[in-house]
Amino acid sequence: MKVEKKEINIYFVWHWQKKTSEKLKGAFSVFDSMMQAIKLLSKNQKYNVKVLCISNVNSGEYYSEEQGLGYFFVKTLEDVAGYLKESKPDYIFLNHHGKDYYELLREVNQISCKKVIYYSSLIRLRDKNLFSSLKNALQNKSPVKEFEKIDFHITHHEYQKKELLAQLKIKEDRIFVAPKTADLEKYKPLNVSKEWDCIYPGRCSEGYLKRPELAIKACEIAGKTLVMPGAKLDNTYEHVTTFDDWIQESELISLYNKSKCLLITTNYREMGPRVIPEAAACNIPIVCCSDSSACVSHVKKIGGFIAEPNVHDIARQINLATKTICNTRDRLIEIGYAYDLIYKTILEILSERCHEK
Repeated sequence: MKVEKKEINIYFVWHWQKKTSEKLKGAFSVFDSMMQAIKLLSKNQKYNVKVLCISNVNSGEYYSEEQGLGYFFVKTLEDVAGYLKESKPDYIFLNHHGKDYYELLREVNQISCKKVIYYSSLIRLRDKNLFSSLKNALQNKSPVKEFEKIDFHITHHEYQKKELLAQLKIKEDRIFVAPKTADLEKYKPLNVSKEWDCIYPGRCSEGYLKRPELAIKACEIAGKTLVMPGAKLDNTYEHVTTFDDWIQESELISLYNKSKCLLITTNYREMGPRVIPEAAACNIPIVCCSDSSACVSHVKKIGGFIAEPNVHDIARQINLATKTICNTRDRLIEIGYAYDLIYKTILEILSERCHEK
């Protein structure tokens, strides 16, 4: 007699509004290696996968035919917790974000499920309650109670792993390193002419933690042009090009190839930028700042230029980078930053070996 396999329910939770696309309707517009991992899991007959997200625009259930993913949108943080309690998933996969995280962690600790997996960035302590809890735990040399239900952590790089070990007293075998990386089939060198010296992609504005004003001023000092897709700047600059609309992935790939180097000036709060492997896959050099552990970790492995976080040293590194021919794409392949890296990491966490720990 044939016995049907029981579906294992995995819910991936974003408790903030990740940008959606008018073209894709309810689906997330940024399809990165995390979304690729979710899609591959959803194709596996063992797993029933759903993306749960807070949204001001969408509500209820939505299935994206183009992405092959099921979404469920709610309006508030309380709705997220309520939906998880009612649905009773086997696995909950939390995507880290500092805002209001204390309350969500408390709610998750009350939900019955097999495992909770936490995609950890640097622990952003904007939430005063979580900061206070962490401070008390460190003083008492005890675990942070809000993290007691978290079974496994996935981090962007070794520095974040060390931080989790030190700050949250998490066992080393519960932490997996798997950075977001680029789809090498899409992000690749193109035979196009260079139109800009530097590219700085991302949703940034002056005064934001990504510090675009450093990039803008450094390029001015170096006499270089800068393209900033996705930026919403308060001012206009002769040497800076921005775009009013959200550009499509194919356009972004073209912009990487039309630039001589990637410039990124984020500070220590950067979670582990996806744009670095994207640029590396297109074979352009990278310039980052020394006070961003995530960026430095990526750049040291992949190759590039590390500047002190001041406009004059950044300008010097830009001048070096724009004259450099590199093989960052080959280096990505050598160190194993494949597009399915996160997917393979999640499968490892779901394996019986991890269940026995």
